Amino acid sequence: MAWLREKNGRFYLAWKESGKERTSALGKITRKKAEVELALFEARAETPNPSGMTFFRFAEKYLIWHKCEYPSSHSRIYQIINQHLVPAFRFEMIGVLKPELVEEYKAGRMKSCREIESTGEKVYVAPTTVQKEIRTLKAMLNKAVEWGIIKANPIKYVKPPKDTKDAPPPFYSGKQLATLYEASNPMHEGIWRLAANTGLRRGELIQLRKDDLKEQGIQVISREGHRTKSGKWRLVPWTDGAQAAIQSLSGVDGDFVIPRVHGASLSRAFVTDAKRADLPGSLHWLRHTYASHLVMNNISLRVVQQVMGHSTIAVTERYAHLSDDFMRDKMSGFSI
Repeated sequence: MAWLREKNGRFYLAWKESGKERTSALGKITRKKAEVELALFEARAETPNPSGMTFFRFAEKYLIWHKCEYPSSHSRIYQIINQHLVPAFRFEMIGVLKPELVEEYKAGRMKSCREIESTGEKVYVAPTTVQKEIRTLKAMLNKAVEWGIIKANPIKYVKPPKDTKDAPPPFYSGKQLATLYEASNPMHEGIWRLAANTGLRRGELIQLRKDDLKEQGIQVISREGHRTKSGKWRLVPWTDGAQAAIQSLSGVDGDFVIPRVHGASLSRAFVTDAKRADLPGSLHWLRHTYASHLVMNNISLRVVQQVMGHSTIAVTERYAHLSDDFMRDKMSGFSI
């Protein structure tokens, strides 16, 4: 068993070995990082054989690390691990996890469904959902290799399921946005306008500070505890629409641009307003909308990639589809 000690702002790792207490300096780090180091130490100490440890025990260690490194996406990974992966592999030894067992899990998840009470309709688990689960499982075992808990990833060659469905990301037309704004209360209207005119993700909207509003544009900052998806900051240049949205939210008290709200609550509020406007979609559709309208206004894909914060241009190409009317108008006169 090991524990942490703190002295003069510095953390130390302490444990007993052969009846004597031993310590190792971790330095001036945050408590969260110190707890990660403690979890890694205990994980290695509890690994007496190449089979590693049970999946359940390793999941506990992994989630401590993940929460510190990826706070913005942790809730989703926590859900995947505790609701799906742990029940399936709880007592399996991670070093000898059988690929065929994972294949059985994958097949079973692809066949699973839930019934919507109001309609009785059966909704099957989407291939993209199972893809995320398998990638999470493989990432966990890769980390176990990195930490020296196991020698190799036993499911290295297990592939996520293929998704044969493909469609361009949805977006709202200018007319639909106007309908949405009209159906929303003034505060919600300002938030929806800000999202549609900046392409900010939900977490980025919630964490946007008034100090991030600079002369040249909006700085989307990756902070400890509230990192951007890529872990990098970016600049979203001012547009008339973005400035108007910020102006409409100028009465919000405190350091943040929008009122303090939980992410799930903000998403529910959007769906409510969209239904009131007789529109489909979710809050994330506003991000799709921003990228799509930039391209329809002849903004280059490279610029769109930068302001959206995409890791590769391939991601931008999926977002940057064009409306049917726009493509028809551009190509209607073509003849060879």
